[in-house]
Amino acid sequence: MAAGIDIDITPEERAREIQRYEEEKEAQKRKLSEEMLSSGRYLEYGELDYPIESIDSYREKGSTTFEDVEFLYRENDIRYFSRIKFNPRKEMMLYQEDGQWYCQTAGQEPEKVLLSEWANDNEKEWRHFEIDKRTYLKRAIRERLEVPHFVEVPDDIDESKIERYK
Repeated sequence: MAAGIDIDITPEERAREIQRYEEEKEAQKRKLSEEMLSSGRYLEYGELDYPIESIDSYREKGSTTFEDVEFLYRENDIRYFSRIKFNPRKEMMLYQEDGQWYCQTAGQEPEKVLLSEWANDNEKEWRHFEIDKRTYLKRAIRERLEVPHFVEVPDDIDESKIERYK
């Protein structure tokens, strides 16, 4: 029994709620970016809107635009992402050193990044959705998800079952 919960939501109401949620998410991104650009911090820091959902946003130091990055897995307190705009995709790592967050894209120097206020204040809360590499690969096999070329597959997982990005 669901006391006090209205499960009779119409498709139109659901669509409005989804649209409202997306608009709020975009407004938050714009607010953070506008604050970053007006302060000049964009010349010193990158910015990572993490975590949001399955697709996160990343702005390189010195850039005024965001790009989509996809969280893959967490291993030894390093978060691994795929930078989608590159062809082939590039691996990006998020890690913390001496209290400062850094992002490093394969083949590039690490750069200081700022996370959203929520992410900084709630690090313990966002760990619940992070998965390890083995879980990530098993889910990719089960759900037939494509895995970036740079993700190494452990010996005990059948690589022939892994679908790779072309």
